[in-house]
Amino acid sequence: MKTGNTELTLNGAGLRAKFFVKVYAVGLYLTARKDATAGLFALKSPKRLHIVTLRELTAGQFADALVEGINKNHRDAEIEPLKARIEQFRASILAPKTAPKGVTVQIDWLPEVGVGASSSTARSAARTSPARISTVPC
Repeated sequence: MKTGNTELTLNGAGLRAKFFVKVYAVGLYLTARKDATAGLFALKSPKRLHIVTLRELTAGQFADALVEGINKNHRDAEIEPLKARIEQFRASILAPKTAPKGVTVQIDWLPEVGVGASSSTARSAARTSPARISTVPC
């Protein structure tokens, strides 16, 4: 998988389920394999989360699941300075209104650019600053 001119390889994958219902699968792609979270966040090269919906969802359900994953994996003190960016991200997910089964969402962190998201149903030009939203929402 490529982002720009950079080749990325699968570093890990996970499944998000809610009440025993599979919601989405997620893969983390990096330029080099990392085993520790500290190494992952220290990487100054591109990163990508590749998400595939496993059932039809409303945009609200999908956005809520992603934000819940972000919140679940961070302390309140880490979330507080990112709230505006997380809400901007949530709003970009809500734009298409639905997330049918099989929709792909890619969230890229690019050095010098920041975080951007795109999906197989819509493209989001929204970018945050290079001060990353450092999340793995699963």
